[in-house]
Amino acid sequence: MELTNGNTALHISCQNDTNDSLAVVQLLINSGAHIDSMNMYKQTPFDVAQTHEIRTLLKSKQSPSRLKCLCARLIVDKQIPYEFLWPKETDLNNYLFLHGGLAKQSTVKSRYHLNLLYNIENHDE
Repeated sequence: MELTNGNTALHISCQNDTNDSLAVVQLLINSGAHIDSMNMYKQTPFDVAQTHEIRTLLKSKQSPSRLKCLCARLIVDKQIPYEFLWPKETDLNNYLFLHGGLAKQSTVKSRYHLNLLYNIENHDE
C-alpha cells in the first residue's frame, strides 16, 4: 500500500502504460488483488487505468462482485461506525478500510491506518 495516496499495488500497476503492465495487472488479479479497493480519492484501479487493455481486463473481472466486497462497500457507504465495534487492528477493519473507508477518514487517521496496514502487510512476508 502506497502511504501517500492509499494506492494498492493494483492501482499503481494500472497507472503504468508499459509493455509489462497488463501482465502485472493480470498477475495481481490472479493472486487475489481486489479490483474494487479504493484509494484516498475514492478511485478504484479501473478509475486510474491508463490503457484500454487494462480497463477491459478489469471490467471483465468485475462481475459478479464478491459478496464480502459488496457488504464492505455497503457498510462504508451507509456510514455504519464499524471502527468502534471491534479493535482497530483487526483484519475486518483493514478490509473495510480498503473498500472505501480510507476515503472517508480524515487525513491524520488515514495516514495512521495506512501505516498500520503497511506494517501488517510487511509482517506477513
